[in-house]
Amino acid sequence: FISRVAVDELATYWPSFVAPGGRKWVLGHLSRGMASQGEVKLGFGPTQKGIDVTRLDGSLDVEGVSVDYRPPAPPVRNATASVKFDLDSLTVRIGGGETQGLTITGGSARILEARAKPPRLDLDVRVEGTVPAALTLLAAEPFGYTKKLGFSPRDTQGNVAAELNLKLPLVDDPDLGQIKLAVGADVTNLFIAGALLGGDVTGGSLRLDVTEKGMTISG
Repeated sequence: FISRVAVDELATYWPSFVAPGGRKWVLGHLSRGMASQGEVKLGFGPTQKGIDVTRLDGSLDVEGVSVDYRPPAPPVRNATASVKFDLDSLTVRIGGGETQGLTITGGSARILEARAKPPRLDLDVRVEGTVPAALTLLAAEPFGYTKKLGFSPRDTQGNVAAELNLKLPLVDDPDLGQIKLAVGADVTNLFIAGALLGGDVTGGSLRLDVTEKGMTISG
């Protein structure tokens, strides 16, 4: 049982044989903040290797954590979440956080096939913020999805509420082709300077859908 410990010290308390793929990623990509209410239940039994761990159930709460989910993309900061894990998976219920000027209002992250090489991350988050912040995030490396819009994020105004799904293998440097991204965003009070034949777009509402293949705009 862990009452309260720094996230940067989790390696001391997380045995290397417990969900090793997920452990490697968590220890390499989570930093700062505190972990609390940690609990692990183990079951042992005969296996082909002799007596080994055959059952695992664990949970952990974290707060104030930084999540560097895909460098060099901007990390999530000041995140709060509850974590549950077993031998094959790790599920994170996200309470909140912030990234690149956007507020994360909730979501989940699942590390699937935690004993596989490599395991996979399936991330779903809900975010709110400004249009410039959202466009800046989508333009960041390694994504670069909004670089060819023809206008700069600083030429825009407005508000956005979005849902983001990201799937990728948990390796140090996944190829862009291995990353699956889907973003659905509702934009209100949109302003874009000089976007339409040199004129401004003002007061608009639209739907923005982005995948790794491109972007569509409607409304």
